[in-house]
Amino acid sequence: MKTTRWMVRLLVSIAVLAGAPQVLALSVDSATMPAVAKAVRVEALKLGAGARKASVLALEAADPAEIEAVRQANSASFHKKLQIGIGRDIVATKGQAGSAALQWTAVAGGLAAQWEVSSSGAHALRVGLAVRGLPAGAELRFAGRKDLGTVYGPFRPGDIAAGETYWSPVLEGDAAIVEVFVPTGTATSEVAMSVARLSHLFASPSDPAIESLAKASQSCEVDLICRSASDAALASTGKSVAKMTFSDGQGGGTYLCTGTLLNTTNSSFTPYFYSANHCMSTQASASTLTTHWFYDRTSCGSGSAGSGYTQLPGGATLLYANAAADSLLLRLNASPPAGAVFSGWDANTLSSGTALTAVHHPAGDFKKVSLATMGGFGSPFDSSTGFIISSWNSTATGVTEGGSSGSGIFTFNSGSGQYQLRGGLYGGPSSCTASGASLRDYYSRFDQVFPAISQYLAPTSGACSYSLSPTSVTVGAGATSGTLTVTTTSGCAWSATSNASWISSSSSGNGSGTVSYSVASNSGAARTGTLTIAGQSFTVSQQAPVTSSTNLVSNPGFETGTAGWSQSATGGYPIIYQDASVARAGSWYAWLGGYDSGTDTLYSSVTIPADATQASLRFWYYVATQESGSTAYDRMTVWIASQATGARLATLTTLSNADRTSGWVQSGSFDVSAFRGQTVWLVFTATTDSSNVTNFFVDDVSITATASGGGGTANYTALWLTPSEAGWGLNVVHQGDILFATLFTYDSSGRDLWLSMSSGTKQPNGSYAGTLYRTTGPAFNAVPFTSIGPSNYTTVGTMTLNFTSATTATLTYSVNGLPVVKNIVKYVYGATGYNCVGTTASRDSSTNYQDLWLTDNEAGWGVNVTHQDNTLFATLFTYDASGRDMWLVMSGGTRQPDGSYLGDLYRTTGPAFNAVPFTPITFPANYTTVGTMRFTFTSGTTGVMSYTVNGAPVTKLIRRFVFSSPVPICS
Repeated sequence: MKTTRWMVRLLVSIAVLAGAPQVLALSVDSATMPAVAKAVRVEALKLGAGARKASVLALEAADPAEIEAVRQANSASFHKKLQIGIGRDIVATKGQAGSAALQWTAVAGGLAAQWEVSSSGAHALRVGLAVRGLPAGAELRFAGRKDLGTVYGPFRPGDIAAGETYWSPVLEGDAAIVEVFVPTGTATSEVAMSVARLSHLFASPSDPAIESLAKASQSCEVDLICRSASDAALASTGKSVAKMTFSDGQGGGTYLCTGTLLNTTNSSFTPYFYSANHCMSTQASASTLTTHWFYDRTSCGSGSAGSGYTQLPGGATLLYANAAADSLLLRLNASPPAGAVFSGWDANTLSSGTALTAVHHPAGDFKKVSLATMGGFGSPFDSSTGFIISSWNSTATGVTEGGSSGSGIFTFNSGSGQYQLRGGLYGGPSSCTASGASLRDYYSRFDQVFPAISQYLAPTSGACSYSLSPTSVTVGAGATSGTLTVTTTSGCAWSATSNASWISSSSSGNGSGTVSYSVASNSGAARTGTLTIAGQSFTVSQQAPVTSSTNLVSNPGFETGTAGWSQSATGGYPIIYQDASVARAGSWYAWLGGYDSGTDTLYSSVTIPADATQASLRFWYYVATQESGSTAYDRMTVWIASQATGARLATLTTLSNADRTSGWVQSGSFDVSAFRGQTVWLVFTATTDSSNVTNFFVDDVSITATASGGGGTANYTALWLTPSEAGWGLNVVHQGDILFATLFTYDSSGRDLWLSMSSGTKQPNGSYAGTLYRTTGPAFNAVPFTSIGPSNYTTVGTMTLNFTSATTATLTYSVNGLPVVKNIVKYVYGATGYNCVGTTASRDSSTNYQDLWLTDNEAGWGVNVTHQDNTLFATLFTYDASGRDMWLVMSGGTRQPDGSYLGDLYRTTGPAFNAVPFTPITFPANYTTVGTMRFTFTSGTTGVMSYTVNGAPVTKLIRRFVFSSPVPICS
């Protein structure tokens, strides 16, 4: 449906496609899906009459006011997407909804059990199953009580993604059967699933009266059969058009759109399916797709559907979704039915005045045809030309309605005698009562979309393949920019398109190249968008600005059901429930435990901003138990887990039956600031023993963060490098809006070389740039060490650092005219890495020594310390006896019993700084041990450094270097 935010995003990003590269415009004709030469097997339920009673989950009638509100919204919508169902939660005990309570019956080949699920007054249902695991050989079948002769399935574990809500096909009537089968020898306890939600359809896609049920009806539409009876080409095109039913992937609402099956240049019969981005734009939604084929009247004006009507479940794979062009390309997971036609298409630019034909399912009704004239290119909102204007000939020859969204607009090719697709319906003001300027609609431009999807529809013998590096990035709330690399072969065209107004890119190319993009500042909630390059996705996740009131937990009070949370229970029960009489606030809460010998786990992804100086967890809980006394038998533990490995990083608190309460209680505050800059799992796990049940209720979970004294921006103090190029690196110290960066690398002879950017200032686009210097100075062991001055500095070029996230960046620099570009990452060698933030507070008590250290009155040398766990990586920048720059490294200084850090000191050789490729150095070939190095820190800001180089000893009193504010503090 139309929203202001969606339109603004469209207006900002519509110009993205204008920069698309020129791809040879093609057109192809249609092809018909061949019949499959095999016996047709009629599916049936395993359990027949007289079987053990199904577990019954019955819902009362839905709220009529809620349904009427949807109907009215359908009638008023600018877009032509139609809602025909509302999501309903299963309000039942765990014993009814969970698989642990299924009543199993022996059948041929194994065991079977059923749920019967109903929603009073529904015309049809879709059942949402929370599937946490199915054993090998398991099968699911579905049937509607109104039509038990039509059984959908079997669906096997490979068809169902564990951990997601799996939606059934559309099942006729207000009651449905869900049947589970496991083969002989399989323990039924391996079935871990539950009925989580229903979609209550107040209009069935197969009902001839669907239009009046779903919205205020219109009567000017023309049945396809009325024209196709005398137009064989139009009849063929009609067989490429299918009605779509799908969920939004979250709430359980069911929607209608229309799509078109497309042919490829080699007629591969790959089921590519074209529709509109505003119908669906996520894989979660695409996975719920069911298509309805051959839903046509048997004759012009008759009220019955043809016998060929087929519902095809199984979902689809999302290949391309672009909000700017409102275009969508899917690949159906199941083959279309025999007789379906793969439509032809034409990627040439349309000419004004061309006759247009639309084939669609308005309001989910029988297939209709509408006639129009191409009225030029335009937009419903501004003067851009991103859409085809379809000027309908008259209301008597048809318009479009809700449910028509995504449907194709076609032109007739007199040479081949076939219709070819030219775009898909976005929306517009047309209706059966429209006139004048309102008698028009807007369609996506297939000619502009084609370059991005040509790899699918127009493969060649030397088919283009594309890869991106990296494939995702996380950025802070501030405006920033970045780059990524496209790898392909010469002659393969690509362009970058964005599905979000706050991400922009006009990059395009032919062959391998670089994509540049910009990200606008974010003043609202965390958000995610996608750049699509030749069908490949680059995901941009932008953090919310940090304030003391920011709750970092998605869906903290469970008021949007399971959204943002994953749940599993050994008993097969749901954990998130709706019951206002139990919830602390609102009507939703989480319930862990509540049965014997069980383990329940509830977890959510949380990103702790890199610029947070403090982050803490609190939650409300209620412990009700049958246990007595103070011995802990049943427990709920709250902990932080790594998303990469699942390993426990920290245990925050544990509650037990001994912590029983008489009502809701708010927990204490638990510090999670150690995980700033990381995305982790927040986990609640409850375990119960074999008797005396304990219930752990949780509600209103919050993790709040406080911004740093640095004004809420990330701090990039770190050692940065390219992982595949061992031997060089870049130390960055970040204070205020200034970076001090020291590059250690090698000259053309392979000898060590270091360069410094002593004042890299923040630029308007968020990058940091400054002059790059090479210096000379006294020997490392000179006493006294005379500070260097202007005569010791030589300008060799410039350096720019563009941070694409808290842990990734692009380094660009030049040395005497030789350019270098590197994709770099923050170097992590400890168990949990480290994070730095800006602070104006004292660092005297700090026990992490990450920083640039030096000695007062000895300008010209310094030592960068990287501190992770109990190991220091120290890089010393100084000069040899001739005054030439020299750098030395202690790569593994370990903590000693006296608290100091000690390690071997090395000098290395390697490839020239601009070598391509840069061959990694190896030990011991490129390493020479020159001595040892020791750090003894006397406070968080002072210390003693002692080292030897080929027997020459040096001892220095050192302190942290301060050149701006706030300064970094790391943990």
